[in-house]
Amino acid sequence: MLELDYGLLKSDRTRAILRVRAKMLEAARDWFKRYGYTEAQTPILVPISQELESSSFAIQYYGETVQLAQGAYPYSEALMICLGRAYTITPAFRGERSVTKRHLTEHWRIECLAPELDLEGIIDVQERLITDICRYLSREASGELDLLKRDLPSVKPPFPRISYDEAIEMLQAGGIQIFWGQEIEVEQEEYLSRKFDKPFFISHYPLQPQTLFFKSHPRKTESVLLADLFASEGYGEIATCGQMIDDAEELLRKTKSENIDEKNYRWHIDLKKFVSSPYSGFAIGVERLLMWTCGLEHIKETTLFPRYLQLGSL
Repeated sequence: MLELDYGLLKSDRTRAILRVRAKMLEAARDWFKRYGYTEAQTPILVPISQELESSSFAIQYYGETVQLAQGAYPYSEALMICLGRAYTITPAFRGERSVTKRHLTEHWRIECLAPELDLEGIIDVQERLITDICRYLSREASGELDLLKRDLPSVKPPFPRISYDEAIEMLQAGGIQIFWGQEIEVEQEEYLSRKFDKPFFISHYPLQPQTLFFKSHPRKTESVLLADLFASEGYGEIATCGQMIDDAEELLRKTKSENIDEKNYRWHIDLKKFVSSPYSGFAIGVERLLMWTCGLEHIKETTLFPRYLQLGSL
């Protein structure tokens, strides 16, 4: 049964947030168009991903178990092979059992893939896109931001960058119990993002099942060519980018090392035959970016229909 706070329908605050959201997507689409990216769509019903099975929503599809997609990849790789620079704005469904002010089980993502780019190249693309979105909102959504009493921080590339190793050292120096190889949790993300006055990147995370598709660091093979983008002011992670594996043999080695059945990825492995150069991509969480740009306290304010563990509505 749908549960809706009908008071929100007449709320000036809600109206302002949703209009900022619309203008954010306008800005993103305009930027992609200017730089030669083609918008396309990817499937929502996909095979079960073994490395993400614990956080997936499984459903029955004509007698077969499938899951709701957690993002556009690897289908976006086929789009890139066909179109070159490609992007999508897509819903994603993540069944993490996390009750925080930054988690939704149903959310939206801005995703892109671009050929001929390494990790540094895709970081540059993401920096320029985020900067352009912020400038657009400051200009085109000034009235809404004023109503929200939000003075959007000024951003300009390049954004600060630290490695995962440095992030662990910063957390340990702050008295936080964490060791190399552990995931950086929400509270730790907030701690780190209060150290910066504009967005920043943490790069070169350890190899884990969740980082399966990212290329290994050439000199530090226990790490991958991946970087998370963090917002300032305690808002934490808002996006991920990285250089994808472009070699079928490397992907096969990784699936074996992580004890993942390669049969679910056979079509994806076969796609590598059509990839002739490095390529990279990113995914931006629309609601998390909106939280930061609007200065919101809870992610549930970013949509009229929030879905989250225990408190969501259907």
